[in-house]
Amino acid sequence: MKPNLLFLKLLVTVSCFNIGFTQGNVTITFPQSSYYTGDIIEVQYRTQTPLEESAWLGLFKASIPRGSRSGYEKYHYVRNNTSGTYAFEAPAISGKYEFRVFDSEYGKEVHVVPVTVRTINPGDLAMAIVTTDIKPAQPFEVKVESRFNMNEKAWVGIFSAKANKDDYRGYTSYEYVGHKKEAIFKMQAPAQTGDYELRFYASDPGALVKRVSFRLGALNLDGISFEANKQAYDPEEEVIVQYKGHPDLTDRAWIGIFDPKKATGTHGYMDYQYLTPKTGGSVTFKAPASKGKYDLRVFYTDQGPQLLEPLPFEVTSSIDSDYLKKNLETNGRVVLYGIYFDTDKSTIQANSYPLIEQIAMMLKADAAMKVRIEGHSDSQGEESYNQALSEERAAAVSSVLTSKYGVSTSQLRSKGYGESKPVGDNRTSTGRAKNRRVELVKF
Repeated sequence: MKPNLLFLKLLVTVSCFNIGFTQGNVTITFPQSSYYTGDIIEVQYRTQTPLEESAWLGLFKASIPRGSRSGYEKYHYVRNNTSGTYAFEAPAISGKYEFRVFDSEYGKEVHVVPVTVRTINPGDLAMAIVTTDIKPAQPFEVKVESRFNMNEKAWVGIFSAKANKDDYRGYTSYEYVGHKKEAIFKMQAPAQTGDYELRFYASDPGALVKRVSFRLGALNLDGISFEANKQAYDPEEEVIVQYKGHPDLTDRAWIGIFDPKKATGTHGYMDYQYLTPKTGGSVTFKAPASKGKYDLRVFYTDQGPQLLEPLPFEVTSSIDSDYLKKNLETNGRVVLYGIYFDTDKSTIQANSYPLIEQIAMMLKADAAMKVRIEGHSDSQGEESYNQALSEERAAAVSSVLTSKYGVSTSQLRSKGYGESKPVGDNRTSTGRAKNRRVELVKF
């Protein structure tokens, strides 16, 4: 968004009562004497003597020095035409403007017509919240009605009631209204309770026209709970979590596994699943591959807040190099769920390194051992995207093994399979979790 100039809703008015202007042999006329911001000004241009091929008509702020060819708001070439109609959108920022005609691209100014942008009564625009009960982080409907066609970039933002009204940049979210007289649209309420305002701006950012206050109260989520099937697990054993939800949870409520030594807020999760259905059910994780203490945490939305106290559990042992080698020699492959990546990225999380180090130890202890690192995904998202991401993640593991742990490149290959080789049901969250995996395959 551009720097803000704060005014009320704006009206564009030709500064002279007579809206036809002639200077030399050039004439400019307007179909009416005033315009609302965002309206289209149809400028009729005529000349008795054609100008050059590159002649043009521009709209300038009056403060721009006369004769200057830079600093225009918008322009049209009139070329060597003797007449024509040119459309200009009425400016959203108040002040004095001028239409200026230049006889060529870099020529002289030959005609000037003044135009003024004025403030008008904000009563010409109504804004209301349609939804009667707004809940934190939930969508709600807003209705905006105007006596004029709003600017294409007119927008409504949600602001804390304490936010400086002279600064448009403090919004928590926003929606464009569009070039129309009436609009009904959805906005996302903030996740935190408190006092807020809707603020309507005539353009991007334009003039502040209207403010509507609303309050987000605390949610009543009595009865929500969750529990795990055990308190101690073997590495990569299934962790089954039963949860009792609530209809007022968001569609983005989720449970995640965290290392409490590394977690901050919603950051640092090792794995997560959304609560679907949100009223109650179960989700299944794979226990981390490394021995240690972990916990499960429940969040209201992607960004929080956390709803319940963490539920601790323990992994009693680690997947080590002997375990990996035994499975590769016996089965020709080993499935791993303990290598974690940032969401939608190939960036490996730090809590994956203990397991990767064990892979490196196995390979460095046996120079004849060669493995292909395979990346697999669930079926959410575009197939081509999943394929590319799985390839990037497999390659990232290979890169860490060579660059960080000194494994020979001759012992490694990498390949991504995307969603093409599922081992679980992609219609369920548990099945999708099984499909998101890394495999080591002996070759």
